[in-house]
Amino acid sequence: MMGRQYLGLLFVFLVVAVGSYSSGCGAASPGAKVPAASATTSGSSSGSSSGSSSGSSAGAGGTATSGGSGGSSSASSSSFAAGVGGAGQVSSARFLFGIQLPNGVPIPAKINSDGSLSPAKASFTTGINANNPTNAAIDPSGTFLYQAAQPGIWGYTIDRATGNITQMSNTPFASTQNFDSIAIDQKGKFLYAFGGGELFAYSIQAGTGQLSAVPGSPFMAAPATQSFGPANRMAIDQASKFLFVSTSTGIIGFAIDGTSGVLSMISGSPFASTVKGAYSIAVVPSEHLYETTYANNGANPSGIYGYGVDVNTGALTSITGSPFAATCASSTNLTAPSQANLLFVAGCGMFSVNKSTGALTQVATAPSDGGIGGADWPVFDASGKVMWLITQDMQCWHCDIGVSAFDVNANNGALTQVPNSFLVMQNSFSGAIVSIAITQ
Repeated sequence: MMGRQYLGLLFVFLVVAVGSYSSGCGAASPGAKVPAASATTSGSSSGSSSGSSSGSSAGAGGTATSGGSGGSSSASSSSFAAGVGGAGQVSSARFLFGIQLPNGVPIPAKINSDGSLSPAKASFTTGINANNPTNAAIDPSGTFLYQAAQPGIWGYTIDRATGNITQMSNTPFASTQNFDSIAIDQKGKFLYAFGGGELFAYSIQAGTGQLSAVPGSPFMAAPATQSFGPANRMAIDQASKFLFVSTSTGIIGFAIDGTSGVLSMISGSPFASTVKGAYSIAVVPSEHLYETTYANNGANPSGIYGYGVDVNTGALTSITGSPFAATCASSTNLTAPSQANLLFVAGCGMFSVNKSTGALTQVATAPSDGGIGGADWPVFDASGKVMWLITQDMQCWHCDIGVSAFDVNANNGALTQVPNSFLVMQNSFSGAIVSIAITQ
């Protein structure tokens, strides 16, 4: 296929049902340039005793002022992009990783100045790979990538010059446990994995990325909502004070001990217990949390549910007007840039965010030119100028699956596909790409 770069496809004769990912080639237009990023990672490596890392000071960047619920402050220049797979992301992204089925080896790619992708390569010290991976989390230094799978947590080191990855020793961690989702706090000190109705907490060892269980782990939560595919089921706020997880009983919140990583359930959990089919969540820099629900749950309106986050207690309060875009019946994963002015919901479209109230106003539909309206797992560059989506060919028997880049119109939030940006990573005959993660 013209204008596309191919990675080696893994022709495993396996049919994998992971939901519908759709795409195509959007209209050509000049690509928005991704600001240049230094090859030297700023800040200390993850797990440092001070907790500082790229984009965060001794206190986490983007912390809201004390008092009141969400909306008590607006995003600052050190706010973190949400729902991107990488913790503490402030600088422009340099590498993107596709999480694939069936063999689970993350597929690395370098991000070019226009947002398009160039393939990197993976090297391994072992031939064992993850089965049934779900999503990935990357520490703020961009050095360590962790992949949730069924079973295990799979760790990799990232070559900061090339984006190539190497499997860590002792991988997989928690090798007998099935995990639905994984996240790292904004300071890069702790990793949390959700599986079997519990939250498994780990300290990240500086320099090596090895994981050590936090005292008291695992912490009881509730089972995940059964759905058609992987979802970003955990979110950590800007200050790394609170962790939220979407479950079959509602959204359960935990306070994070900044020294030990120990979790304490927030009073009032589970929140939004009457909203059934909890699916994907994201906490945006203005200290608001947004939730999508499994479209086929039949128990409540579709759309996007919004909540204010109390910056002192972590308690959630429904935003006036929620749910938003109630007629949008196919909303899935969601993401926001560090500016906190936009929220993109896959399968639904782009929304402007009122930083004070958290109210959403739809400003653009999901990309549909060429049949890519059902594209999933969106991630924003921290600059807010580029967004990436899992997309695939249409009107094909065995469809190529990969990632496409889109320019984001700063005035109206509209998306235009960067020309020739579709990087093929898999094929529907042999597997799928189920999630992506970026790092600065």
